[in-house]
Amino acid sequence: MTVPLSEERFRIFFQGYLNLVILILRTAADPHQRPWQLTPRGLARVALFRKRPSLDSFEMRFAVRCGAVLAVSCTTNLLFPVEKLYWFALHAFLLLQPFPEESMRRMRTRMIGTVIGCLFVHALALLNLGYVGITILGTVLVAPLYASTPGSVTSAFFATAYAVTMASVSIDDSYATGMRLVSLVLAILTVSVVNRLVCPMSDRRLFVANVRQMISMVERSWGLVRATLVGRVDTVVSSEELLHFQMVHTQAARFIDALGSDAATDREIAELARYRNAAERALFCLWEIMGELEQLELMARLREVRPEEHEVLGQIIDLAEHNCDPLRFGRDVSDARELVSRLSEPDLRYVLGQYIERAGELRRAIDDAQGALVRKPAYLDEVRG
Repeated sequence: MTVPLSEERFRIFFQGYLNLVILILRTAADPHQRPWQLTPRGLARVALFRKRPSLDSFEMRFAVRCGAVLAVSCTTNLLFPVEKLYWFALHAFLLLQPFPEESMRRMRTRMIGTVIGCLFVHALALLNLGYVGITILGTVLVAPLYASTPGSVTSAFFATAYAVTMASVSIDDSYATGMRLVSLVLAILTVSVVNRLVCPMSDRRLFVANVRQMISMVERSWGLVRATLVGRVDTVVSSEELLHFQMVHTQAARFIDALGSDAATDREIAELARYRNAAERALFCLWEIMGELEQLELMARLREVRPEEHEVLGQIIDLAEHNCDPLRFGRDVSDARELVSRLSEPDLRYVLGQYIERAGELRRAIDDAQGALVRKPAYLDEVRG
């Protein structure tokens, strides 16, 4: 399809939009339309991930911290047969959050709510409500407990008031309130130590993980382009990939925007703050690169790549996938330009040329930051903060 627009980038974007509409219309009534299945190579990668989970994964690091907290709290509960000591494990589990900042906030809100709840129960104990009165009071307290926002002071207050009130039926209320406070202090100490020493998840590590993940997603997009040349790829697959990329990119961009003038006082992200300009350039290039790949995939799906040029485009894909690594991204530019020049379709050459330019700019941004954008921080650096 040819659209008479003078501005090159807008013309390519507009044509890509029209191409997507054409694809939707073509496949809407197709009875064979089905989700794309994993290739043998993709299945091998999934199997490898299951066998060798990485501690670089955000989810894995949080799972390790959660396991450490529960191991300490539950073992303590088993070794010391103290009444209501299970509150220690319960507090610790609720205080541990994926982000240390959220854990700190939970510690403050839960401490305030717990203290107020203990004072509330202690005041009610002076009324000598009896078993029936305590049961009615517990029934009244449980409704707002589940209606309040998790992690808030209100939630902690009703949780403490309900738990201590019901516990006072079988044990002394002074012991129950004291045990509630002691368990919370133990949980705060345990979670603080684990968050600090066990698989710490700093903002800088999360940013680096996001950048590396986006580069990995670029490689997967090249795999979709390759699959499009030889078979069918459902539109849902590429759309979901773009949506995932946007979510990761937004999280990384939010971190860069938060690097203000006071960032240099934080040792954890001081190095990235010095390279803020390079980080912004890198994120811009990654966004543009993913946009170019989207256009390339649409062109391939609409058969704008001639059959006799599949081999050349396959070589370009091989070269791009080989360089989809943080330490190699943007290399072998001269080889890529020579391969692109063999293609006859002007729009195809333009899109690939833009990809090559952005890949080179991304390489320069990574080099300007001396690897800080993709280099994982050391364990001691994260512990020192």
